[in-house]
Amino acid sequence: MTVTETPQHLQALANANRVRFARSALKGSLRSMTREQGFAAVVTLLEAPSIPKDLEGMRLRDLVASIHRVGPKLTSRWLAAWGVGYDRRLGALPRRQRDELALMLRQVAALHRDR
Repeated sequence: MTVTETPQHLQALANANRVRFARSALKGSLRSMTREQGFAAVVTLLEAPSIPKDLEGMRLRDLVASIHRVGPKLTSRWLAAWGVGYDRRLGALPRRQRDELALMLRQVAALHRDR
């Protein structure tokens, strides 16, 4: 190891902090949006060609529960109805399933638009 190289454990720590910050920023922005905007943002993320590297390990339940006025109870009901595991991670969702979830979120958003 040369003097200018960063030790591996510090690189791993920096990477973990970057990932935590990215997830926290996404969840914070979802909470600050209206419910309709939050649904649209999650749909956009799911329909993207690929999930950003920093968000691949994020649980779907955490993402959906971060939408304004959608909590863990409602999220668990929706995921069960959609046949998606409660601990499923974004990076583990195949393209087809992400498209199906985006469609279902659009339908839920349309149902809750008038409430």
